[in-house]
Amino acid sequence: YRSRLLVNNNFDGTNIGGNWRVSTNAFWGENPQGTWTLTVQDVGAQDTGTLNSFRAVARMGELVAVASDDSEYVSETTPTFAPGERKAVRMRFKNTGTTPWTTADFRLKASPATASAWGISTTPLRAQTAPDGTAEFVFYATAPAVGSYPWVWQVEGPNGPIGDANPTQTLNVAGYASEYVGQTGLKRNLQPGEKFNVNLTFKNTGTVEWKKADGIVLRSLSPLNNVNWGVSKVYFNAVIAPGASATIRVAATAPMTPGTYTFKWSMSKGADILFGQPSATFNANVLP
Repeated sequence: YRSRLLVNNNFDGTNIGGNWRVSTNAFWGENPQGTWTLTVQDVGAQDTGTLNSFRAVARMGELVAVASDDSEYVSETTPTFAPGERKAVRMRFKNTGTTPWTTADFRLKASPATASAWGISTTPLRAQTAPDGTAEFVFYATAPAVGSYPWVWQVEGPNGPIGDANPTQTLNVAGYASEYVGQTGLKRNLQPGEKFNVNLTFKNTGTVEWKKADGIVLRSLSPLNNVNWGVSKVYFNAVIAPGASATIRVAATAPMTPGTYTFKWSMSKGADILFGQPSATFNANVLP
């Protein structure tokens, strides 16, 4: 086996006397005992020179692995989000470095854009993770409005981010949204206890259907869930697809106490997650 120690250099001068020291690791792991041969080739056309002597020194030792931190994405359990929902997320990364991950020095970190959109920047490592081990990071994220948002997470060590980020770079908030269209049947002046019907129309401008089974309901506002008009919520049985409109009838009863009352409603999911535009504010008078 041969190893080239020097190559021809056009910038070398003609008088380069002195001692030259070169090294090679091409023979690492071999037994140094035996005969070593040095081959010298004169590639100059007109100059001459003399090689006086050479000697070879074999240095022995062991390869020492340099400590390093690295990670590899494994998997994640990320739920679907609607606007305003707060849900648990689980992400798993493998320790592909040579040092353990400690709870004091390692964490899962969101990119700046991800942190801004989802309201969380880091989550701690739950347990020390040895090389070749897999760590699971658990955290809660709160969804922004309907849309597509950055979703970039990476393990961070004492010297900064390590390894690759998760492959899913964006996450969609498949959400509920509504647009108020109009209302009919309102009366400005009412007798105490007078019954009347109001039809409110809302357009589904979100990305998912409105279904009673999912808790979609029309709720009273000013204040939320008030029963001034005899009911605080109105369910409907139809399934309203994205882009379609729903007209919902409110069978109202005027308050018994004279005064001015606000008639205002909004679409909601469940008891307290309102979405979209509310109906126009209408103030009605209950006469003495």
